[in-house]
Amino acid sequence: MKKTLQIMLVLIIGASINLYASGQTDTAGEQGAHKDKLVVYTNSGSNGRDQWITELANENGFNITVVEGGGGDIFNRLIAEKNSPIADVVFGLNMLNFAELKKQGILMQYEPAWASEVDPSMKDSDGYYNGIVKQAIVLVYNPEVFSEDTAPKDWPDLWQNPEYYGKYNIFGLGGGTSRTVLAGIAMRYRDSDGELGISSEGWNEIKQYIQKGYMNAEGEDYVQNLVDKKIPMTMLWGSGVIDKQDAYNTVFGVMTPEVGVPFVVEQLGVLEGTDSQETAKAFVEWFGSSEVQAAWAQEFGTSPANSVAMKSAKAEAVELDKVLSKAQYIDWAFVLENVNQWVEKIELEFIE
Repeated sequence: MKKTLQIMLVLIIGASINLYASGQTDTAGEQGAHKDKLVVYTNSGSNGRDQWITELANENGFNITVVEGGGGDIFNRLIAEKNSPIADVVFGLNMLNFAELKKQGILMQYEPAWASEVDPSMKDSDGYYNGIVKQAIVLVYNPEVFSEDTAPKDWPDLWQNPEYYGKYNIFGLGGGTSRTVLAGIAMRYRDSDGELGISSEGWNEIKQYIQKGYMNAEGEDYVQNLVDKKIPMTMLWGSGVIDKQDAYNTVFGVMTPEVGVPFVVEQLGVLEGTDSQETAKAFVEWFGSSEVQAAWAQEFGTSPANSVAMKSAKAEAVELDKVLSKAQYIDWAFVLENVNQWVEKIELEFIE
């Protein structure tokens, strides 16, 4: 009976998406009407996301090629291609990245109809990009290694308590998740007179964070390391908690610091200089709609930034959203100004 209901739900969602897309003749056009091929850059194409959106887009009249990579890689590629853009649309990067893309004139100003369904704090006030997915950035742990009582309560516990040395995984500093964790740590030691805006105490803490953790090698299965108790803690993004638990048939413990958790909002925007401007705008109109984002949330356990789509999110995502409801304050303008130099200093001085 449960399987039957799940199948019915998928059919209903799929039908509503196709109905929506075919009905939006002024924005998405009639199904099959878009002749221009689009190149879509994203750091959110893993775990089958790229295939899912490619197939669904094709069903709704869009011919897209998804180019997937790490957040830092996609961002750097867009910067490098500024004068000869290859991509037409980009999604998945956080507001920090999008703010810099806007600053460098890489994004086109375009506000889709569904932007009114997104809270002003989750989008650009000038209409250059709009939020599609909320992601809490958390530390998860193997509950067979640490109980709720013995697990760390906040990030500094990791490098201040010898019990956790070498037991927490750090992603590469080129990616958005790792940079967001770094921002959350750095904000605690902000000092206008300090090096790159951080106090000397803060730099010592960041050094300890890096050197007492474990940086997984490229391609290394950090979730399997956690499950196998080899490296029983790792940073992770919100929807990844749900995805990875399902994929590995396991349950994580989730750290909930009193100060709150850093939140990032994945954004969606059109690239300035695209030769397929109208098709790119139509794709953004379609992909960011509440119907498509609700389906994306059901499929991949995300928490939509779209308030209408959030009503259709998975129960696990809604519950996680409640548990991680307190956001740590981060001055993103400050972070944007300094994060590249922070990473450069860490890579040159702290990584052994």
